[in-house]
Amino acid sequence: MPWVGTFAGEPLAAAVARKSFEILMAGHYADWAATRGAHLMSRLRDLQQRYEIIGDVRGKGLYVGVEIVKDAIGRERDNAMMHRIRWNALEEGLVIAGSSNVLKMFSALIIEPEEIEQAVDKIERAVKRALDGHPRDVARFTTTSVA
Repeated sequence: MPWVGTFAGEPLAAAVARKSFEILMAGHYADWAATRGAHLMSRLRDLQQRYEIIGDVRGKGLYVGVEIVKDAIGRERDNAMMHRIRWNALEEGLVIAGSSNVLKMFSALIIEPEEIEQAVDKIERAVKRALDGHPRDVARFTTTSVA
């Protein structure tokens, strides 16, 4: 039976879910995320114009992916460069997720435009350092390898 489960019909769980949805709708958080996300993607697309290793910038709202490639023409995936950028960003105090050759960012809804500017500046410094070969001994890292 598809309608049964641990919380199916549980009045408290249903009430909490409904109230959470009402708060999200009343707060216009989707509009907020769209506005902030457009700002973030615009700034990242500026970087894309300056660095040929940024193949694509895509996303919706504050969930944004930045594809890292070997060059703009061949657009071959560059997983090692993506990991170097992540490492350098972490050294800048910015945590960025990654998968394959894509940097993944999912900022908090409370992010302010000034914080977006600071984050993109840190990303640019991370890209520059990665292009200079820093760090030299890291081709890939996971969350367990930076402890």
